[in-house]
Amino acid sequence: MNRPCFGLTVALLALLSGCSSAGKVQFTERPATAAELATLVDVDFTVTRLVAQGQTVTLPSERPPTLRLLGADRIAGFAGVNRFNGAWQLRDKGVVQWSPAMASTRMAGPPERMQLEYAFLKTLPETTRLTLTPHGVIFSNEDGSNLVEAKR
Repeated sequence: MNRPCFGLTVALLALLSGCSSAGKVQFTERPATAAELATLVDVDFTVTRLVAQGQTVTLPSERPPTLRLLGADRIAGFAGVNRFNGAWQLRDKGVVQWSPAMASTRMAGPPERMQLEYAFLKTLPETTRLTLTPHGVIFSNEDGSNLVEAKR
């Protein structure tokens, strides 16, 4: 084999093997766009992570909060005890603007469930951006002190 070609082949193989990440496709979270949002309408999402005022909230394994995007301007779901709905808008670069208040049914539940619901319903409208992930969405504010991550 010609030595210069052999060296180039070895260098190229080393470079390519270094780009591999154990066979996983690299995915970067990205701000949501209106076109992508349209593909998520009427999809049920289960909340898998909730950070309220910088504190991680423990989510129950049974019946965690859920959400569903109802078009480009409505959201609804289950908050822990009650059903909720509200209005929101997706702006440029994934920026989110919420209506002043969420509406919900008014049933009482166990104290830990009511605390979860309060944290969820307070945190969601305090988020300011929507990011898409391979398996769902993340609503968050700039510093991540308020965050709702939900997966399909």
